[in-house]
Amino acid sequence: MIIKAGQNLCLGYSNKGMPEKLTILHFQPLEKYPPIMNLIEYLSGQHFNNIFILSRANNKAGKFIYKNYNPIVKIKRYGGEVLDSSKFASWLGYIFFYTRAFLFLLWNRPAKVLYFETISSFPVVLYKMFINKKAKVYIHYHEYTSPPEYGSGMVLIRYFHKLERKIYHEAIWISHTNQFRLNLFKEDENILGENLKVMPNYPPQSWHKTIVKKNEAIKRVVYVGALSLTTMYTREFSEWVIKQRGKVTWDIYSDNFSAETAAYFRTLNTEWIKFKGSVNYNELPEVLRHYDIGVILYNGHIPNYIYNAPNKLFEYLVCGLDVWFPDVMVGCMEYVTLPNNRPCVAAFDFEKLDKINLCTNKNEDMISYKTYTSEEIYSKLYKELTT
Repeated sequence: MIIKAGQNLCLGYSNKGMPEKLTILHFQPLEKYPPIMNLIEYLSGQHFNNIFILSRANNKAGKFIYKNYNPIVKIKRYGGEVLDSSKFASWLGYIFFYTRAFLFLLWNRPAKVLYFETISSFPVVLYKMFINKKAKVYIHYHEYTSPPEYGSGMVLIRYFHKLERKIYHEAIWISHTNQFRLNLFKEDENILGENLKVMPNYPPQSWHKTIVKKNEAIKRVVYVGALSLTTMYTREFSEWVIKQRGKVTWDIYSDNFSAETAAYFRTLNTEWIKFKGSVNYNELPEVLRHYDIGVILYNGHIPNYIYNAPNKLFEYLVCGLDVWFPDVMVGCMEYVTLPNNRPCVAAFDFEKLDKINLCTNKNEDMISYKTYTSEEIYSKLYKELTT
């Protein structure tokens, strides 16, 4: 191939011909957020010289620890989670992370920084405002936080949000997981611009396989993720499963629940609901394919969960499961299908589950679904990072 003088090949390289460098700040442990792990996996296969990820360690014993074996990816853990600690210990944990992260930015002077959530913003804002005004900043929010929630929430987060708003107009990219949340964010912050994006939480292409499922008499239901008695229809769904007297079984994969929640399930004393413990994210496709229905339980106690299309919706779908979710979740409504589709996505009133209508599918129906892949979504961010 002949390249003429002055010709610019946009292959993810900088103007100097060297691969790009990127620093990512993700305050919460990576293992708790599959989308950040998927993003790192995707970016590690692109034209980068170094990708530095600044995060914290996951303190839970036996928890899967995320690692990326590409030498360009360097994960730095500044402290661990502050779990059930004193207020003093909590503050020390925050100070340690923010100090180390800021010193890293100060020493390395990255040209491009991506941070996740307001809680990760503080070192980046200081760096952008006082150290490197030319630094390009990219922002993504896993969750939507309304102004009243900022106002009544943690003082530290409220202060960080006040600071990060000062750099919104200069950010190259600000994204939320769906259009509902992005629209709310635009109204809250009174900002318009081409830098506002939607970046959904889709699973990787490797999860997509052609599946044939039989329409079994017993419906095998699964739930994966954090579990709550206050923010989810956990009690209501448990009671409904028990009333089915074996026509429905429910397996739960979770290691994130309160002592109260654990105690509740012990009191049920039923063979039709079982805790299966935690499961590594990369093992989920094989686990999920043994079930018929994936359930989502959020009761919409805050706008974040009303306007939510969680990553488990797409993970269930691409593994060939029907999906049930509460009808208060407006963010999932666009994915509802006709009852005879396969897989079937259905909204139900979880306060009146006696009226639930099981999706009826032909025996051994071939699974067909829209392709939801993280690679397609992250390629758009990658273009912004390298153009």
